[in-house]
Amino acid sequence: MEAMAEATADACDVDDAIRAGGMVVDNVIDESELEAELKVLVNDVESREKRGMLEALSSDRLRTPTGIPRSNGDEQLENVSRLVPS
Repeated sequence: MEAMAEATADACDVDDAIRAGGMVVDNVIDESELEAELKVLVNDVESREKRGMLEALSSDRLRTPTGIPRSNGDEQLENVSRLVPS
């Protein structure tokens, strides 16, 4: 009987904990605060991306081409045509 009493007491404790947890979930969460925080985070990420893009565009590594790029495509086509039987 003592074991049954302990099991019942444990079950009551678990039930009370579940109900207490349910009360917390039932509380109304102000979504406007969450939405405002999300907007701040999104704006922060977007401004960092813009800053990074502007830094990349103003970099010394980015230069205007001074000539026409030469392609070795003709040479590659010639090499391939030698391998293919006529």
